[in-house]
Formats: sequence, structure tokens, C-alpha cells
Amino acid sequence: MRRQPVRYFVRAVAYWTPLALRTIAYGLGSCVIGPFTGGRFSRVCMRRWCVDTLKQLHVDIDVKGLEHLRRAAPAVLASNHVSSLDILILGAVLDVDYKWAAKRILFYMPFLGWHLRIAGHVPVERKRGNALAKLDAAFGDRLRGGSSILIFPEGTRSDDGRLKPFRSGAFVTAVNHRVPVVPIAIAGSAELLPKNEWCLDESVSKTVTVRILPAVEHDAFEGVSSAQRREHAARALRDAVWGLLDAELRDATRPSPHGEAESALPAEQALRIA
Repeated sequence: MRRQPVRYFVRAVAYWTPLALRTIAYGLGSCVIGPFTGGRFSRVCMRRWCVDTLKQLHVDIDVKGLEHLRRAAPAVLASNHVSSLDILILGAVLDVDYKWAAKRILFYMPFLGWHLRIAGHVPVERKRGNALAKLDAAFGDRLRGGSSILIFPEGTRSDDGRLKPFRSGAFVTAVNHRVPVVPIAIAGSAELLPKNEWCLDESVSKTVTVRILPAVEHDAFEGVSSAQRREHAARALRDAVWGLLDAELRDATRPSPHGEAESALPAEQALRIA
């Protein structure tokens, strides 16, 4: 993306100043009213924050497979991560109770961090030696409460849009707590807002596709008892989900005979948030 520094700065301010004001408004609403509604109002604030921001940016979402979320809940929701827009996109389309595994530093940000704490989202601290055990315990607590867990198993945004190797933590949780994993494929957000950019690329399509795939369970759940077998099951589950997402993302960029991108997912349901 070619830049003219002054123009680029003005565009960035125009994009993100409304987001900052919206974060203050919805963050305050979540913190003040959310605790008195069992977290329901906090979920409403989160979704409206995402939907309103995407409307302001004129980003459309084409999503299929929402029925898989409802059938599997509570579950581990595993999505690829290619852009800063991904959180807004998922927050706008996910219509189940879920808790996001977010970087701990975000929990210290005014308004956003306050909302994350009030709503029960899970801080992730990668550098501590017992981080995985604490994370699994936090995930288990949310799953027992009926909430799904939203994770980016790559651990960070992809630099080139390709699916990176997955970390095993969330898949260990899925095996330990015997819940399915729902793969979620996002395509188009990397081109619209690449990593380390602050402005949307106006030359590309502003329609992002989200494909929610059927839940994946490990066949050996019932027989998994020892730590060694749990670890093996988690690796198998991780590799299966990676393969499904990789295939779906490749299909999302494969042109159809009609000149549009095809999906490996049957066209069972689609909606557009404009």
C-alpha cells in the first residue's frame, strides 16, 4: 500500500477515533450494567461495539455455518488470525456465549480491559512456567459455566495470510474437558487490513468471508485417561483442525466457474452485516 504520510495519518485518525469513543461508551455500559445482568448486557455491548465499528468502516461479512456453533456449545472455537479486524468480525457474527482468550496486556487498557474482566474473558500469559496449567483451569471454569472458548491457535497474526502451525494449549483443554472444537475460517481481512497497517486498503473488496465448520471431536475421548494418552489425543485433534482450516482457506481463494470464491462448506446459511 503506497502511502502519503500526512494523508495516511488523517485517514488513520478518521478510522479509529470513532472506535475509541465507541470503546469508552460500550466499555462503561458493560462495566456499570453488565454485573447486574449476569454478563448478558456485557455480551450485548461487545457485539454492538463490533457491529457498529464494521458499519462505520463499510465492511460486509458473508458468514455460513452458524448452526454448527449452536449445536456444539459449549466448545472450543478455533479461528485463524490474519488481521486486527478479526476480533471485530468474530464479535459481530458469533451468536453464542463465548469467552475470548486475549493477551494479558489488553486487560490493563482503560474501558476495553475493564470490559474484558467484567465479562469473564481469559487473560493469556505465555512467559510464565505454569501458564498452560492456569490457562487450562481458567478455560475449564468457563466451559463448566456453559461458555465456549474463542482462541487463535496460531498464537499471533499470520504475516503472509497462510495458516501457521497451531499451539496445543486449547486442544489439551478440549480433550481434558471433553468438548468439541469448532474450526472457523476467516478470509479477506488480511487483504483489507494487513498486519502493521492502520488504514484499510480501499482498492480491495470490503466483503470478508467467515466459514464455521462442523465440530470436531476426538474419537478416543472416552478412553483418554492417562496424561500420555491425553497429550496424544490433543495433538491428533490439533492436526485434524489445522487440516480442515487449511483446506477451507485454500478453497476460499479458489475461483469458481462464475468468477467468485468457492467454499468447501455447503451453502446452508448465509447472512450479511452491512
